[in-house]
Amino acid sequence: MSDLLFEDELHLDRTVVDQIVQLEAVRPGLLDHLVSVFQKNFTELISSMEQQLAAGEHEALRIGFHSLKGASASLGALRLSKMAGFAESLAASNFGIEPLQEIREALTAEFGLVRSELVQITKSSSPQP
Repeated sequence: MSDLLFEDELHLDRTVVDQIVQLEAVRPGLLDHLVSVFQKNFTELISSMEQQLAAGEHEALRIGFHSLKGASASLGALRLSKMAGFAESLAASNFGIEPLQEIREALTAEFGLVRSELVQITKSSSPQP
């Protein structure tokens, strides 16, 4: 999956994240919770990709990528959302094993960047004792 396809997208849209941070006043720990759930779901999707593909469960993969696309967008991870949308369309067309490694690597790399930024924001928005 070429980065050139998604080079115009932001890794993280801070306006979306800032809106979540503002909600911390009424729901302390919200961003941290969302990041934790996001990480758990991402890890489960990536670890199940190979098994689902081997079993021919392209629809399950499509649904997983679709969920990742929405979850990423809701946290402001626009590039990851677009990448997941691309992976979703590949799954819908019953892609084979060849693109799997490239998709997994690209999604994992982008997730790592987004997660690092979100963790930094979480630490800086947490109330200091």
